[in-house]
Amino acid sequence: GWACVLGSAILLAAALRVRRAPAVVLLGAAFVLTGCGRPDPAIDAAADACRREEAACRQALPAAMQAWLARRTPEDAADFFLSVAERWPALDGEARAMRSYCLEEAGDLEGALADAVRAVERDPSARNLAILGRLHLKRGEPDAAARAFSRSIERDPRDPRTREQRV
Repeated sequence: GWACVLGSAILLAAALRVRRAPAVVLLGAAFVLTGCGRPDPAIDAAADACRREEAACRQALPAAMQAWLARRTPEDAADFFLSVAERWPALDGEARAMRSYCLEEAGDLEGALADAVRAVERDPSARNLAILGRLHLKRGEPDAAARAFSRSIERDPRDPRTREQRV
């Protein structure tokens, strides 16, 4: 990423100094061909897997989430996870939980809460319940948060993150 930024700055400086610079065009093409400005390969791989089959998509989702987080484009990530939820109903709960997190990162707390509720309805896992509890805390709803965290602990009593947030 930093190489792309540095290369772009050099190309911009060169373009501002020289009117006809074939070297600048060639360097720009080289940056594009080597991956600067293209989506992360993990995102591409996950998108491809999610177009092909449900099982491959399920396996690709955790890596896709990590790649989207690293990329810091939560709105695009939310769109991706919504498309997964719509295409593969069996993955709706997991994809909605991931989308909820992305919407929260983008500042859409209401949308995040709606997706977290849907995620819990489809897949009441400890993780999804903890996400819902955290969102209720952010909204200043401690009773709803406590209920979600209690349900999460019932599902997985050993999860230290859930126990810590419930206290």
